[in-house]
Amino acid sequence: MPDVDPAVLTALDNASSGFISNRQVAVSLDPEAAGSPKAADHFEALRAALLFERQDGSLTGMYQGDPEDPWPTDPKMVPSETQELWALYAEQAAHPGIRGHLLDLLRACGHGRRHLHAQGAIAGYREGAAIFWAADEQPAGQVRAVHAVTDALDLALTWGQTDLRDRVVRDMVAMVEEILDGPEQRGGLLHALLEPLQQEGSVEAKVSELLDRAIGHVSDPHLKVAFLRMKRSRARDAETAKAIEQQIVEIMLQHAEAASGALKPMLLSDAATAARNFGLGDLHDEAVLKMQSINTQDLGLVRLGGRVEQLKELTDLYLARIEGAPTLKEALWAVVLPDSPPAGGGATAKRAATVLAESAPFVAAIASGRLNPNGPVPVSAEGVDGRTAIQARYHLLAMDMEGLRIEAQLDRIRERFNPDEEELIDVFTPNQLAPDWRLRMLAHAFQYFWLHEDDAAIHLALPQVEGLLREILRSRGVTVIQVPKGDTPGGVSQLGRLITDMREAGFTEDWVRSIRLLLTDGEQGMNLRNDVLHGLTVCPPRHRIALVLQAALLLLREVHMAGDLGAGEPSAT
Repeated sequence: MPDVDPAVLTALDNASSGFISNRQVAVSLDPEAAGSPKAADHFEALRAALLFERQDGSLTGMYQGDPEDPWPTDPKMVPSETQELWALYAEQAAHPGIRGHLLDLLRACGHGRRHLHAQGAIAGYREGAAIFWAADEQPAGQVRAVHAVTDALDLALTWGQTDLRDRVVRDMVAMVEEILDGPEQRGGLLHALLEPLQQEGSVEAKVSELLDRAIGHVSDPHLKVAFLRMKRSRARDAETAKAIEQQIVEIMLQHAEAASGALKPMLLSDAATAARNFGLGDLHDEAVLKMQSINTQDLGLVRLGGRVEQLKELTDLYLARIEGAPTLKEALWAVVLPDSPPAGGGATAKRAATVLAESAPFVAAIASGRLNPNGPVPVSAEGVDGRTAIQARYHLLAMDMEGLRIEAQLDRIRERFNPDEEELIDVFTPNQLAPDWRLRMLAHAFQYFWLHEDDAAIHLALPQVEGLLREILRSRGVTVIQVPKGDTPGGVSQLGRLITDMREAGFTEDWVRSIRLLLTDGEQGMNLRNDVLHGLTVCPPRHRIALVLQAALLLLREVHMAGDLGAGEPSAT
């Protein structure tokens, strides 16, 4: 049976005197400074305990310790002897915040009588919150105090501790009133306290009063809207709710009008969305008209760029495939590597995103979105799912790099073979799957590309890529038409649906991703088909046009797989 080491307890109490963050205490408990192996073990056990942090409502261990034998991240996996040690220090620690944390951790571990640990944790959190609230280190102390009382309320709700719940609620109401009686500097704390208090029926009238005061207290429009939304959820009749909704959208519009640059259409888009969801058609139309009246040059957008060195050895390898091809046909097929789509593999992108997020954490932490300057209108909501955004950027960079190499390959084909229209059509015609006019237009696209008539090349190629894909899916038993339904007329599947259905036709997931990013993904991709054919962009750079021509060659090559490529040739399916 373990026992408390007096020196360790003294060190714990000294480190927690005036502390705000558990990490501050954990850093002070250095096992290497212990006077004995026993004390070192206790120091490390307490450090591990203090570095259990709440994530998505659950305690998760952040301490690793020995890399060969890391500490568990799941409290339930902590050895029983360590739990017993934590229980001893939870009884004797001087600071109530430390006691509350250790007891909460023991509850999560499943140690002993869990409801007693929950009661003790609630009491510790409440007492600790009062100390944090009055601490010298502000605003950090009050932020920690709010976390403490909201954690205590969650525990009281989960464990059915009605009396303790009422006490915590009174503490929270007192904090809100103190903030409202003071200068406007702590709107975020107000929000963190009032949001959980909304569910407390015992103080329903009080919370309504506090919400009204909070709306008048804060000047930040985001907070005003947040408090109004809380008030809207408590409205007892439709007329009151509609008046609050009107007020919400009007504040959002005022905020947007005061903004400038790219932020303005983002805020107007939010206002338009809110108005639409509330059924406020006039305000929705007002927001949309304001958005589309913004001049592109007023967005304050700055084009960023950088220099990326191409590996000469890799470019030479790509060109060697063209040099080694005995015929025009084999040279064109060499532009497509069935097992190497231009966007790269999904698994590779995930690994790259993990490495970058760890080495440059701010890249993954900054919210990002995408704006179409032609509206101007946001095409994707801003978000902070950093690794997903990094993966998308990885795929785009891979496509641009591959596009440069494909551009070089196509130019070398022109130098070697200088094919005319009929020679290209001879290569493109394997059977009657694609009509002659489509193949002739594709041949024209390649010829315009070689003449550096880029706008003609891209406008000819894009529709024919879509048409080729539709014919391939049709030939492989994939539905590409929709029959009439009610007032909805029949028609053919659009490109986005066709790309999704490529999986059903046997194309690999990585090729589906590459084609989607190239042609139709307006949130994370190049979106060339939509932007170019809808007149929303200038002519794309030549290496991106080369990627579209590669997509055409991929599809033509797939058609040839049923013909004379030979059973040993790999395919993208």
